[in-house]
Amino acid sequence: MFFSRRFDHLLHLQSHFCSWDCEVNLIDAVTIKNFYWRYPNFAGIVSDFALKNITLTIKENEFFGITGPSGAGKTTLCFSIVGLIPHQMQINDKDPRQYISGNVKVFDETVSAIEEKDSKSVITGRGVMSPEIGLVMQDPESQFLTMSVKQELSLGLQFLGLKKEEIENRIKEALKRVGMVDIYDMADKIHPAELSGGQKQRLIIASFIAMRPKILILDEPTSDLDPAGKIEVIEAIQRLKKDGNLTVILVEHNPELMQDFADRMLVLYEGSIVAIDEPDNIYSNSKLVDKYNIYAPEVAELKYGTDSKRCATIESFIEAIPKNLNLGKVKKEDYVGNTNVMIKVENLHFAYEDGTKALQGLSFEVKQNELIALIGQNGSGKSTLSKILSGIEGNFKGTVKVMDLDLHDSKNRKNMPRHIGYVFQNPDHQIFNRSVYNEVAYGLKNMSIDLPVIDERVKS
Repeated sequence: MFFSRRFDHLLHLQSHFCSWDCEVNLIDAVTIKNFYWRYPNFAGIVSDFALKNITLTIKENEFFGITGPSGAGKTTLCFSIVGLIPHQMQINDKDPRQYISGNVKVFDETVSAIEEKDSKSVITGRGVMSPEIGLVMQDPESQFLTMSVKQELSLGLQFLGLKKEEIENRIKEALKRVGMVDIYDMADKIHPAELSGGQKQRLIIASFIAMRPKILILDEPTSDLDPAGKIEVIEAIQRLKKDGNLTVILVEHNPELMQDFADRMLVLYEGSIVAIDEPDNIYSNSKLVDKYNIYAPEVAELKYGTDSKRCATIESFIEAIPKNLNLGKVKKEDYVGNTNVMIKVENLHFAYEDGTKALQGLSFEVKQNELIALIGQNGSGKSTLSKILSGIEGNFKGTVKVMDLDLHDSKNRKNMPRHIGYVFQNPDHQIFNRSVYNEVAYGLKNMSIDLPVIDERVKS
C-alpha cells in the first residue's frame, strides 16, 4: 500500500516550483477546519474517530512540530494533509459523513471536503497533493521503488522532466545535505537494502529534498538515526526551508529537536488537539506534560520550578537556581554487584560475506542482573553483536558464551531463544501470525512446550 502511495505521488509530479531567490508573501500553507476522520471498518464495528474537530493553520515557511503519545493520530493527520485520507481509503457506505466532515486546504486549494450533490454527500477535493507535498514516513523500506541508491534519488526528478545535468547536481546536493555524499560515486551500484537503517531513512529524505517541494512532512524521520545523524538531517532540512521556500511539518517525540527547530508545535491526544504553542511554553507547562504523557526535555524532568511551570531549558534552569543554594555533601557508597557472569565475550571478530568487518576484537562481560546500554553510530556493529548473542549469527571468531554455553556450538545457538529474547528495531519483522494469542504462543510452540503451559503463559 505504501509502495503505491509513493508511486502515485510521483505520477502527480509537475515541474512548477519557485526559484530560491523569489520574493513571496507569506500565506497559509495548510488550513484545516473542523475536520473529523474515522477509519472504515468492514467488520461491522463502529470505531471511534481517529481525528476529532481538528482546526489548524500552518503558515508558509513555518517549521511546525506535531507530538503526542502513540496512537494519538499524528500519522493520520499527516495523511489527511497530503490527501491520502480520505481519497485513497475505501469507504463502502452511502453516507461518507459517517467517516469524514470538515475540510483540508493546502495553499488555499481544497484537498478534502464533503459536499451535498444531488441530495447525496460526496467527498470532493484534489486528493493527493503532489508535487507540492513530500511525505517521509517512519519506515523507509516501505517507500523504496528501485534497485539502486541513484535510481531512488533520480526517479522523482525524472518525473519532473529535469535535464540529466540538473538531476546529477540535485542528487549530489541532496546526499550532501543528509550526510551521505561519500557514497555518491558508488550510488548506482548500491542497493537500498545494503544500507543501514539510518542510511535508508536519510536516502528517502534526500529523494524528497532533491525535488524541492513546498511542504515536507516528516513522520518521525529520525527514529533510526544516531544522535549525530539526527541533527545532521534536521539541520539540513532547516537550511533548505530557509533558502528554498519550504514549509516543514515534523512529527517527533524528541523535545530537544522541537525546541531547536520548531516555530510552533501542537500536542495531539486521542485524536484531538490539546495545545498549540511555542515548544518552550509547552514543555514548561508541567500539568500539560504530565496529563498528556508528553516527552519533556531532560532539564524539565528535574521538575525545578513551580507546580504549574517548570524550567524547560538549561538557561532558564541555571537562572532559576538560587545563588546561595546549599547542596550539602554527597556521600559515595560502595556497591558490590552480583559476580555471576551471564555473558562472556573475548576477542570477538565478525565479517559479512562481502568482506565488511562488523566486529573487531570485542571483549566484555555482563553479570547477572546488570542493565547494560549498547550505544554507537549506525553501522558500528550493534545489531550484529545482538544477533550473535541471540544465536542468529554463528560464523564468528573468538569466544562467546551465554550462561556458559559456547555459541560456536550450533545446538546451543538453536536453544538461545530459551535464554535470550531479542526484539528487532522494526516489530513488523517479527510478526508471523494473524492473532495476538497465536503470536505470543508462536515461540513457545517452537520450544516444544506443553500446550497447557503455553496457554497459561500466554494468558498471564
